[in-house]
Amino acid sequence: MSETFTIPGPPAGWRTQHSGRHVGKGKVIVTTRLADPGDGWQKAAIARLRFAYRGKPMTGPLRIRVDGVYPRPKRLDCPHVRACSCGPEMLTGEAQWFTSTPDATNVHKLAEDALVKAGVIEDDRLVCDYGGSARYAAKGEDPHVRITIGAAEPLAGKGRDD
Repeated sequence: MSETFTIPGPPAGWRTQHSGRHVGKGKVIVTTRLADPGDGWQKAAIARLRFAYRGKPMTGPLRIRVDGVYPRPKRLDCPHVRACSCGPEMLTGEAQWFTSTPDATNVHKLAEDALVKAGVIEDDRLVCDYGGSARYAAKGEDPHVRITIGAAEPLAGKGRDD
């Protein structure tokens, strides 16, 4: 059995940002943590997850898939009214892969932390099988993050090189 959650809005990921002043041989005088754009997304995700999930925290080996759908940039849409020489990706309005920041792994880490804080999973160390994707939205699709979580399949009969 698996659960699927959809968090509306553009994906965000953890970003380590530090501001500091360094003097001589790498000594740090002042270091402060700057605001992280993932903080706001995580708070919204925790609220959504708590509302949607009423069960006990999941335990055991878990499989998670996190799919991030980013806002579609204008450069992917054909601005012409008549026939033009725009590429097929601009004319069809289909989704395109997202290869910018935040990358899929940072979005995944933020989603795992939100699942723990919302009480959906007991601990993120239980996640042993994970996957996901990062893409721009198709024309007319809203940005969101879809999280699918369930029990990982047993490894019975599998060798070290399988």
